[in-house]
Amino acid sequence: PIQDGDGPDRLDLPQTRHWTGLDSTGHWTAGKNSRRQASSNSSNMKLLSSFLLLLSLTLLAHATSEKTLAPPSLPPFASCVGLTGQACADLIREEFPSLRVVVISKGSPVTRDYRMDRVRVFVDGSGLVKGAPRQG
Repeated sequence: PIQDGDGPDRLDLPQTRHWTGLDSTGHWTAGKNSRRQASSNSSNMKLLSSFLLLLSLTLLAHATSEKTLAPPSLPPFASCVGLTGQACADLIREEFPSLRVVVISKGSPVTRDYRMDRVRVFVDGSGLVKGAPRQG
């Protein structure tokens, strides 16, 4: 028979077991499927890990696609030299829409951080580009 304090919430019962129900004498028993549940949890974690790995690889591939970033080793915007700053910025935005293009007067103070999603176009006093803009 069931008595008060015989349930799985008793303080003296091991906390690591999975208590499933009553046996023929009316006492709580550890489930036979405890090992099966642990195996199921392990396979769920493996599935989740695989999914997260696949997701991160997909995002990485998308972030480094050809249209997202210009090649960092080449001066990709040498054709801008001689154009107005705005014309150069429009040309870069058309070719690489994900880049943030900023037109800045030569000699203006700028931050020193290096960002692959940014292109700074430096213009002289007449508004013309004198050097090839680069990422960073």
